[in-house]
Amino acid sequence: MANIYFDIIEPNLSQIIEWHSNGVSERQIAKNLGIGYTSFKKYKKEKATFAAALKKSAGDRIKVVEDAVFKAAAAGNVTACIFLLANWDPERYKNNPQQYDIAMQKLKLLEKKAEKDDFKL
Repeated sequence: MANIYFDIIEPNLSQIIEWHSNGVSERQIAKNLGIGYTSFKKYKKEKATFAAALKKSAGDRIKVVEDAVFKAAAAGNVTACIFLLANWDPERYKNNPQQYDIAMQKLKLLEKKAEKDDFKL
């Protein structure tokens, strides 16, 4: 009986990582390899090096998007600018400044109620 990991996954690992880095889903990768998604997940769980490689490729994919958003913001794309500022410095560039203040007021009220009821959050 063939061992799916050693016969199919391991020899194609560089292709799998390339697909994953380019946004191909794990389910589609399994289909491309001709194996079941359940087997794919099993080996991802069992083989630490395989899981680490997939995790790194997902990080690479995110980095590509981050770089593209930054370049768009630097080129003057207002939406990209708003997105980056709101996420990089949410205290200064939040979408709804009042929302933060309201949440803090609610928290203070809950803390006061907890003290009054002799209950700590």
